[in-house]
This record gives sequence, structure tokens and C-alpha cells, in this order.
Amino acid sequence: MSIGQAEALATQALTASGAGEGQARAVARAVVAAHASGRSNVGLAHLPYYCNALRRGALDGRVEPIIEQARPGLLTTDARSGFTHYAFDRAFEQFAGMVESQGVAVLTIRNTYTCGCLGFFPERLARRGFAALAVTNAGPAVVAPSGASAPGFSTNPIAFALPRDRRPPLLIDQSTSACTLVDVHAARERGDTIPTDWALDREGNPTTNPDEALEGTFKPFGGYKGANIALMVELLAAGLSGGNWSIDAPSFADHPDCPDVGQWFLAMDLAAMDHPGRRIDEYLDRLASMGAYIPGQDRQAHFDNAAARGITIPDDLFESIQSLCGTT
Repeated sequence: MSIGQAEALATQALTASGAGEGQARAVARAVVAAHASGRSNVGLAHLPYYCNALRRGALDGRVEPIIEQARPGLLTTDARSGFTHYAFDRAFEQFAGMVESQGVAVLTIRNTYTCGCLGFFPERLARRGFAALAVTNAGPAVVAPSGASAPGFSTNPIAFALPRDRRPPLLIDQSTSACTLVDVHAARERGDTIPTDWALDREGNPTTNPDEALEGTFKPFGGYKGANIALMVELLAAGLSGGNWSIDAPSFADHPDCPDVGQWFLAMDLAAMDHPGRRIDEYLDRLASMGAYIPGQDRQAHFDNAAARGITIPDDLFESIQSLCGTT
């Protein structure tokens, strides 16, 4: 189906599950954009999690966020157990105006459900002409800190986007764990195993069993270095936003309460600098000529292809979304 048809389907599923029209459209745009960009694991496959959370009351799809400008360069937002996507939409223009007037600003969002594809947010800021950094403690603790045997962090993604003159924005979007919670759940649902370097079972042994991984702990990427970055993300996303620490956040998969985690965004306006986009393009083109992978370009190619030819949705996922719409 086309991107527009997919957004309409996702919006219908969300409103049928209890979301308001504005909230539903904000989330639908994000999940379809992720799907069209080749990130299907946090694309439409993520939609049933949102719909089921709405239906069991773990997510409030009709609440209005509380937005306050605490300082000239700081905008704080309380999503009130609602969607990050809608809270970000509601704060976006005020935040962008602060960045443009001062050159740099910070936005925090607290008390949210998991936001799915984190890169969606800094990419929007990059298309406004900003360099943007985003972090989130995405949900309950599943990753053990360095030296610990029990989980203390979520997968704690970090994303960075930078505008370019002649190319789509540079976009780096990755978890600080060796795997994501979504990927492990997906492997379990498919009946697949997982790689041995992803997770440990409850006894601390490497496992290829998704169920044992979900009962045990995930590994940080890069050993203690990845764990240090996960700690940084936790302190920024939860500590500075006021959201739940990952160790206090309930599961987003089946718990009756919202995990109420947080996000933290830093944006810098490049308009006042001397041709930064051209200089960045020249440097990244040099790297590309060496055979280097430039993050973000393949996503744009996927999206352009989807915009021209439409997106493909697996039959079982399509039927699941239709059932959430009440059309089957």
C-alpha cells in the first residue's frame, strides 16, 4: 500500500484503540516513516504494542502534555503517560523557535511510553537546519551495568542527526545494548534463536533462547564502554527529564501501568555558521570515496523507494492491524 494508505490504516487502528485523532496521526506518521525507511522492527510491527497499551490503560492517548519553558534555553514537557510523538509535536515549534533565537536549546520529555524509532525525532530537527542529539531510556531495565549481574538500564538508544547541503541528513540511531528488546520479542514470536553475544540467562550464561534472554539480561555493546554510554543516556533521559529510572519502569509489553520513561534532546542551529553543510558534505563525500558507510543515506533510499512504489506489510501483521481497526 502507499505511505498515505498505511498512515490512514495506522491512524484508524490507534483511534479504534482509544487514541485521540491528533495523537493517532502523530504516532502513525512515525511508525510508517520507520517502516518505509527500512526499520520494520520499530515500524508497523510496533503498532500493536501501542494499540494494546491503549486498550489496557497503560497509555493515555487523549491526554494533553504540559509544556513549560523553565529557562531561555530549556523547554520541559510532561507527556502524562502519553505518547512521546504527540508531546514532541506539541513542543516542536516552540523548541525550534528557541533554537533559532539562541543558537542552542534543550528539550526534555518525561512520563512517556516507549517512543519506538528514536532517530525519527532528531531527523525532524535536522530537516529544520539543526544538529540534534537525542537519548531515551526506552523502557524497563534489561541491560546489566558494568560489573553488575542484574539489569539496571534499558536498551537506552542514542541518535544524532546533522543536516547536509546536497544529501539527506546524516542520521546515527542505535541502542547502547548488543540487541534491542523489540528484536528479542520478534525472534521469540517467530520461533527463532538469537545470536550468542546478545544476552545472558538468569544464571549469567550466554543464551540463544529469546525466553531465557527476556528472563535474564542483555549485554551492552562494547563491554564496559557501552555500559558507560548507557549510564550517560540514563542520567540524561531519566535523571534530567524526571522520568522513571529504567529499574523502576514496568514492562511496556503487558503491564497495566505506563513505564513513564524520558527523552532528552539537544539542538544547535547551524544557520549562523559559515557554510557548515557544504564543509560537512565535502568531508562525508571523502569518507564515502574511501568506501565508508554514511549513516542515514540508505534509510532515505528506502523511503524514496517506498514513496514511489509503496510499502509491503506481511499478511499476518496486516490482519493483526485490521483486527485492531475492527474491520475483520
